[in-house]
Amino acid sequence: MPNLINIYVPVETFLRDIHPLIQNSGMRLYMETLQQETWNIVEIKNHDALENEINEHYYALYFSSEPFVKKQHGSFFDETFCIHAIELRGGRSDAAAIENLSLRIISKTPDKGVKSFMNKLSKHLKDNQAYGMGVEPATSTYHSKVFYHKQAIKGKTLWVDFKRKVVPTTVI
Repeated sequence: MPNLINIYVPVETFLRDIHPLIQNSGMRLYMETLQQETWNIVEIKNHDALENEINEHYYALYFSSEPFVKKQHGSFFDETFCIHAIELRGGRSDAAAIENLSLRIISKTPDKGVKSFMNKLSKHLKDNQAYGMGVEPATSTYHSKVFYHKQAIKGKTLWVDFKRKVVPTTVI
């Protein structure tokens, strides 16, 4: 089971591609935003409307195998809740660039819904012809396991993080 999956793809494209997988797995999707020092978490029920929500206030998305109640759990990283959650960071894009989208299981002992979802997602990406695998520098196993959306990256610069644009990534 992969604990971490990295993909160069706009978050909106990624969620459209895996929408049936999300529904069939019974996973819930939440978005966390930061606006004027206020953290806000909302459940995303309509993935099509998400395109308008990914803006300067977007911080992270979370997949959860159980309903998240902020008053009860406080945070996705809460000790009693993190076994049900996958953190999704990045995936921003503009006309010239795409940021790495990273999914990671938060807990070292995730529930079976989270494990199953990550396994299915990894298999989906490997089997889907729209995705390739392997980026430069290919000197580590990490880079050889990074996915990218073939159409979405055409003509764009790939960055690990939009806030720290140091060295762009290239496809092998």
